[in-house]
Amino acid sequence: MKKTALLLLSLFIGAQYSSACDICGCGTLYTPGNSAYRASQNSISLFWDHTDFRSEHLPSILKGQEGISEQSSETFNRLRLMGQWRIYKQLQVSASVPYQLTNKQGSAQDQISGLGDISLGLSYPLWSDSIGSFAQLLKLNVQTKMPNGRYQPELISESISRYMFTGTGSWDHSINLSWAWMKKNWSFAWQGYFALNGIAKDGLDWGDAMGQSVELWYFKTKNKLKYGFSAGMSQDYRYQDRLQGQPLQYSGYSLYSIVPAAAAVWDRWVLEGRIWMPLAQDIAQGQVHMNQRFQLKLQCLFP
Repeated sequence: MKKTALLLLSLFIGAQYSSACDICGCGTLYTPGNSAYRASQNSISLFWDHTDFRSEHLPSILKGQEGISEQSSETFNRLRLMGQWRIYKQLQVSASVPYQLTNKQGSAQDQISGLGDISLGLSYPLWSDSIGSFAQLLKLNVQTKMPNGRYQPELISESISRYMFTGTGSWDHSINLSWAWMKKNWSFAWQGYFALNGIAKDGLDWGDAMGQSVELWYFKTKNKLKYGFSAGMSQDYRYQDRLQGQPLQYSGYSLYSIVPAAAAVWDRWVLEGRIWMPLAQDIAQGQVHMNQRFQLKLQCLFP
């Protein structure tokens, strides 16, 4: 019972990096959580996730040009191979190798694909406890993302922004602290993260980011199938990017959202869906309005 409870807790509070731009349809979002890592065992996982953004913004927002607002849709499909290994007592090292396909539809259409940025991480359960049907876990995770992915600022145009590339061209670092408890069919999780983003080869200093989220889950079990629903809230903030020491116009954001979700676990398979519904937002100095963000994840956990 203890191993099962800790596994379900780690399912929802395993840390992942947050990319340099992950809001408003400008880049791939990986929230600092929802990674089905086992609490103490070595594992290899294959992830597929689909993220769809729908937003309203000016046609040339990154260049600061005026114009008529347009509706656009950006979709990101990413396949990731992830591994986690225990190297000393409960200290674990992890690695993630992604491949990404990006599609944008609006007044102009474009597609970018290629290898994404590889990330390496260390995680350590600071405290865990289990008594009967009650279990809780406090976990610390630090990650470094390398500039392996495709980042070609010379291709930036009316239809291609720097946020659509599969990489950021910079070394980025993040730290995540998460705490969760589970009792019978209920679980609660809190997460907080800070991302220290680096400088790309074209001199762009990506703005640092921070945020937190809370979730309340209810799970049921039928035969070998576990399925559940959750209600949550997230708060994210990112500082403005800087180019050659000067703040880049229409960068940075703050966002508060309600996040309902549903998940199903069958043996080594995990399927999860989420919808971000903004409550309050200040994106690109008010020039971008995010209507919704939807994410679907499928994972296979190898023994």
